[in-house]
Amino acid sequence: MLFAVVSAIAQDATTDELRISGGWVRESIGPAPTGAAYMEFHNAGARTITLTGATSPAADTVVLHATTRDGDILRMRPIDSLAIRPGETVSLAPGGHHFMFTGVKTPFRSGMSVDLTFTFSDGRAITVAAPVRRIQSGGVEHDHGQGDRQ
Repeated sequence: MLFAVVSAIAQDATTDELRISGGWVRESIGPAPTGAAYMEFHNAGARTITLTGATSPAADTVVLHATTRDGDILRMRPIDSLAIRPGETVSLAPGGHHFMFTGVKTPFRSGMSVDLTFTFSDGRAITVAAPVRRIQSGGVEHDHGQGDRQ
């Protein structure tokens, strides 16, 4: 079996082969109906694990995005999946891959946590609770790109 059953919802989740850690969600700017989540996926197993999507009761949709630089502009585009090779850690971080929430039901505020359920190519699902972090001025915890102000 690729994954053990993860029954408890926790900030971090570990199965036989996969560790999801360091998850956090960016605090909403005003009443913005969008948001972003970040975390790390570490594959301790012997075969590639493919992340195929995510859902959250906090938003209408959650889409995996890649960020690329086009001159001075950072552009986001949806991607269908993310392969995590054996022994590899894939970081979803500001300015790079991330999960984009659309149709956020209640603005994300510091002190909240957001449940995210990740799906994988073998049909398994793992749920984590990611804390919402405040955006810091000066020492920015999140910079979603020059051209994107959510």
